[in-house]
Amino acid sequence: MSCLPNFIQIQEYFFQLQTKICDQVADLTSAEVKLVPTDTISRKHCAAIGHNWVFERFAINVTAMESQGLPGVALADQDQHVNAPFRVCGISMIFHPHNPFVPTMHANLRLFCLQDKPVYWFGGGLDLTPCYVDEDDVRFWHDCCRQVCERHHMDYAALKAQCDRYFYLPHRKEHRGVGGLFFENVSGNANAITDFVRDLGQQITATYFPIVRKQMHTPYGEDEKFFQSIRRGRYVEFNLLYDRGTHFGFKVGACPDTVLVSMPPGVRWEHDFAPNQQQQVSLNYFKQPWSKQVFE
Repeated sequence: MSCLPNFIQIQEYFFQLQTKICDQVADLTSAEVKLVPTDTISRKHCAAIGHNWVFERFAINVTAMESQGLPGVALADQDQHVNAPFRVCGISMIFHPHNPFVPTMHANLRLFCLQDKPVYWFGGGLDLTPCYVDEDDVRFWHDCCRQVCERHHMDYAALKAQCDRYFYLPHRKEHRGVGGLFFENVSGNANAITDFVRDLGQQITATYFPIVRKQMHTPYGEDEKFFQSIRRGRYVEFNLLYDRGTHFGFKVGACPDTVLVSMPPGVRWEHDFAPNQQQQVSLNYFKQPWSKQVFE
């Protein structure tokens, strides 16, 4: 059993995963995806940011950096490590589709290691944010999440519950989407956790892209795009008000445009918006965590 994960190997895995997902996006959309490295002395960064006929905006970014002061926003319940020298590597991705019937998907995986003591932790997750909820798609999404957890003896129910708690807008009293998995401060058997993170990385697009392929040709009109723009407003609210990853990026001096690349295009806020019946059905799903028992 390894006491600490191999930081360099995991960093390299994230870059390899980025290349693989970019190739998958190119295959799905028949559009080239370019990787743009922007390295500095203390930071390695490679971005794939673009748009095509399927995705109005997408980004697949990998960053590896080190710093002398760990911001408190990077920690959930480990305040004793604030301001410690650290290094971190991670991959993050966001897909905002044109078609309102294709859900938005966000995922990230990361590894933090302290430089002055043998302390590390993994974090990450994936979550699905539909405008129009398709129950079969959501069941498929959660079944895939459960299966990857079961393969590695991870507690699916706990990771799902953490996702439901994290991606919640208390001022709206609603969830951002239909959830997925979320974990942070995970350490212990480094080899076992690394295997889980690697497997989860492979499953992100294996789970999401079948949903995209199923829905990307669904007809839609102005009403559906209007509703999509309102739901995207919830995405903006969460990212700016509550997302610790966004706040961490600003704290460590990352490029603001890179930090904000997860923001959706075409956003609006409407006072007293009156949803139609189909839209109201979808809105009802965001009032409580997804559960087969509740929605079957």
